[in-house]
Amino acid sequence: MPRIKKALTVKEVNALPDGRHAVGGVKGLTVEKRDGKITRYRLRYSKGGSERVTTYLSTYTLSEVRKKAAADLALYESGTSPQEVRAKKKEEKAAEEREAEKRAESERMTFSHCAKGFISLYAQTVSKSANKARLVALAKHLAPVLGDKPIDAIMVQDVAAALEPIWVSKPNAAQKAYTLAHQVFNYAIAKELTELKSNPADLNGPLGVLLKPLARPPKENYPSLPFADIQAFIRDLLATPSASAYALFFAILTASRNSEVRLAEWKEFDLDNGVWTIPEEHQKTKDKAFERNRTKVLSAQAIDFLKHLPRIGPLVFIKRQDVGLNEPLSDMAMTGVIKALHEKKIQKDGLGWIDPNSIKRETGEKRRVTPHGFRATFRSWVESEEWKNYPKAQEAAERMLLHEKKDNLNGAYRRYGYDPEQKEVAQAWADYCLKGIDLSDYSPWRRCE
Repeated sequence: MPRIKKALTVKEVNALPDGRHAVGGVKGLTVEKRDGKITRYRLRYSKGGSERVTTYLSTYTLSEVRKKAAADLALYESGTSPQEVRAKKKEEKAAEEREAEKRAESERMTFSHCAKGFISLYAQTVSKSANKARLVALAKHLAPVLGDKPIDAIMVQDVAAALEPIWVSKPNAAQKAYTLAHQVFNYAIAKELTELKSNPADLNGPLGVLLKPLARPPKENYPSLPFADIQAFIRDLLATPSASAYALFFAILTASRNSEVRLAEWKEFDLDNGVWTIPEEHQKTKDKAFERNRTKVLSAQAIDFLKHLPRIGPLVFIKRQDVGLNEPLSDMAMTGVIKALHEKKIQKDGLGWIDPNSIKRETGEKRRVTPHGFRATFRSWVESEEWKNYPKAQEAAERMLLHEKKDNLNGAYRRYGYDPEQKEVAQAWADYCLKGIDLSDYSPWRRCE
């Protein structure tokens, strides 16, 4: 064990010769000198046959060294060591710094930051229009309330505050905003960008409790034209030729969805057999558990129309030749055509192209017809007196609308046009739509004769 010595003064320490000397005051504390100068202080502690050494720089004063050595000796005697304590303090400091950085990062990780990351990452998995809809939902409805808030700080009440203003008045916009918020929080949790463990934008949780009292009106159907007016509408439509007008005309003849027509490519059509096979990615549903029949049988007029269209690229209907042959019509192109025809008709009769049975909740006005509404026009026609006693016609209409589940057995026949019931309905519908209309008076038939 080190020998306890009387505490030397600074003057006495300075007078010591070169070598190692006990300075006293603290058991085991020594000073080392060379060339008449102090090089370092050391505390030696021995126990159980092993020795531990702690070194102090010569820049410390003798008083400071004794104070540090006394504290370190107490640590040795308690069963630990200054090195262990310093290492622990260093790790604690590093942990505090990491936690501070994490808090700062969390504050920088706002809802808008996470939302933009999610939208960018998944942009290639959805259509351009769907991606645009996400950006609109973020900018118009979510960012004003949630955008600058740290994702960790957002509570269910904040999400409710963002959705409440549009929950009743704009149910479609509210649904898109809710879906995006739900996806963004799931993304942040999965990527460990937040300490949140549950999604605050979940209608199955507290958010649903907050929004449930806000009674939402029942979902409205798309405004549709009475089938008795279809010939008059088609006359107006064909009198204003454009790619968008032709797309709408074809959508009406085939009772097809907007996306199915806009994205249609020539390779999808077998005009010899009068069949259109629609790719799964162009359909409304992509749920494998409910894979739909994707084959439509075309009427003679639909086939003739396609044969008269110029083939200038892979797409049947292109936006404009000057922007490229692979650029489809926008999802609002057909709506734009209807809007223009509607406004022109208002000038004539003060009514326009409206659904007499569909009223705007906000204004009480009758609503303008929509591209999707023509599918309902077709369905209403099939349910009319002429067809009501033909159940097979109703089933064929469902196949024409692609509402029927995929049938692998019958689907093999339909790919070659062998669906007599659907062919009969499709042909009768085209005949009805074009009754009294001489197509040779209109483009593209006139131009291509």
